[in-house]
Amino acid sequence: MARTVQELSHKLKTRSEELVAQVDKFMSERKSMQEQLRSFAEFRDKADVQKLLMGVQEIGKFHVVVGKANVDSMDELRNIADLTCEKLDSGIVILGAVIDDKVSLVVKADKTAVKLGAHAGNIIKQAAKAVGGGGGGRPDMAQAGGKNAEQLPQAFEEAVAVIRQQAS
Repeated sequence: MARTVQELSHKLKTRSEELVAQVDKFMSERKSMQEQLRSFAEFRDKADVQKLLMGVQEIGKFHVVVGKANVDSMDELRNIADLTCEKLDSGIVILGAVIDDKVSLVVKADKTAVKLGAHAGNIIKQAAKAVGGGGGGRPDMAQAGGKNAEQLPQAFEEAVAVIRQQAS
């Protein structure tokens, strides 16, 4: 135990009596950095949403946003899809990302779009085939994964084709 305390004191460049205070300081700094990172991620997500909304297109009775997001996780991808869908009326959002050399896809449809016949699960099934993967979900939200990142544009085309069918 004394050796561990001595080793920690040396690594933290502090006296052993001040170890607890030093660890508390590091923990506080870590918490502050995590909050800053969270804040930055929210800011980045909102900026991504604004950029995506600039490309909204009308397909029949739906307002559709299709795009690639630069995210690090499926959670972030879903969050951007949610934020984007909130800004649309009768909206469908199709997002893709390459995370760890694999494709992640999310389709989100708002309540109005679902009432008008949109089904995120059916959209994602077709899109996922294009990237060599599979997925599914509910009428309002679905997700999928795949192996072929270079086929992401084709996945978007497949998704739009299904929306065109659902719009007619």
